[in-house]
Amino acid sequence: MVAEERWRDSGIEDVREPFVAELAENAIVLEQRLFVDPVERRAIERALRERFVAAAAEADIELPNAQLDVNLRSVAGS
Repeated sequence: MVAEERWRDSGIEDVREPFVAELAENAIVLEQRLFVDPVERRAIERALRERFVAAAAEADIELPNAQLDVNLRSVAGS
């Protein structure tokens, strides 16, 4: 997203590779860390959600349900 014109001025920075944060019986929790402009947070969250779903479909990974949660936390002092 950082290289795309739509997101160029959204303040995306310090992007870290996604990683498996948790494995459970019926869930895999992926975590992606990045810093963004708070004004663009919701739009970026929505775009990331869409990309995760598309990547799963492309890899023939069936999602267990239609819900995909993306939680973004603010870090004080950032």
